[in-house]
Amino acid sequence: MKLDELVQIIENAGGCEWAQESAVDLLPKINHLEATGGFEKLFKQLRQAKEPGDFRGRVLEVNFAGQFLKYHGNLRYEAKQGRPGDIDFCWQVNDHKVFIEMKLLQEDQKTKAQIQSQTMQRGVFFICRDNDHIDIVRLQRDIINKATIKKFDPVPKPGTLNFVAIDLTEIELGMVDLSDCLLAVGGNPLVLQYGHHSHTVSDVVGVFESKTRPFSPAELAWVREIHAIPNDQPHPRDYIHGVIFLNRSPANKALLGYELRARLIINQHLPIERSVLDQVIGEFYKAIPFADAKQTQRSEYAGSR
Repeated sequence: MKLDELVQIIENAGGCEWAQESAVDLLPKINHLEATGGFEKLFKQLRQAKEPGDFRGRVLEVNFAGQFLKYHGNLRYEAKQGRPGDIDFCWQVNDHKVFIEMKLLQEDQKTKAQIQSQTMQRGVFFICRDNDHIDIVRLQRDIINKATIKKFDPVPKPGTLNFVAIDLTEIELGMVDLSDCLLAVGGNPLVLQYGHHSHTVSDVVGVFESKTRPFSPAELAWVREIHAIPNDQPHPRDYIHGVIFLNRSPANKALLGYELRARLIINQHLPIERSVLDQVIGEFYKAIPFADAKQTQRSEYAGSR
C-alpha cells in the first residue's frame, strides 16, 4: 500500500485532520502484513471503512497482527469453527488452536461529549468519576456480545481455546487496572483471590462467575439485567476460555501506530491443562507483553487452580 492511498482511506473514514502524519506510523505495519500474506480480507475491510469506529477497529487488528507476527509466524486472519461467522484470529500453539475475537471499546458518549465541550470552551477538561459501574457493564456486555455462538462453537472441540480480546484504553479515562479486569471476568471472588478487598464492588457478578455460592437478590438482578443471556442459549463461561484486556502505548487515541500490552484473565469455570495454560500464556506474553510491569507476570493472574 502507498502512503497516498492510506491517507485517502483515513480521510474517507472521517479522520481528515493530521491524516498524513497518522498514516506514517501505520503504513510500515500494513506493508509488513502485506508482505507476509494472508491478510487480504483485513485490508479490504480497512479500505471499506466509512466511519471512525469501524476504521479504528481495523487499525487495532493491524497493530495486533503486526506485533504478534514479530514473535509467532502462524497467526491466521478470519478463521471458522463451523459457524456462520468468522473469528478474527487463529493462532496455533503446538497441538492447540487459539481463537481470538477482538473489540475496540470507546469512551461512552456522555463522557466523550463532556470532554469535547470542555476542551472547546477552556482548552482543557476535568471529569470526576465516582461510579465505575457503567464501564464494568459495558465491558461485560461486550465480552458477552463478542462471544456470540454465530462465531464460536458452544461445544469447544479438543485442542481448541477461545478468547475474547477487548481494547479498553479509552474507557474510565484510561484508568482501568487489573482489579477492574478481574471484577469483570470473575467477580468479587476473583478480586479477593488476587487483589485487595477495597477493590470489590457490591452486587457485581463476573461474566464467568459460576453459581458456586448463593447469589443475593441484587446479584441475581445483575445477572438477569446485565448478562441477559437468553435461556435457550449457552452461557459464554461454557465455551470461552478467557478474556484478553488490551492497552495501547502510547494511549493517545489519535495515533494509529502503537504497541499493545495485555492482561489475560482465564475462565476458571472451564478446565485447562496446567501445562497447556502456562505455555499459551507464556508465548502470548512474548508477543504482547504483560500490562502490569511492576507486578509479577506469573500466570496466577490468569486464574490458577
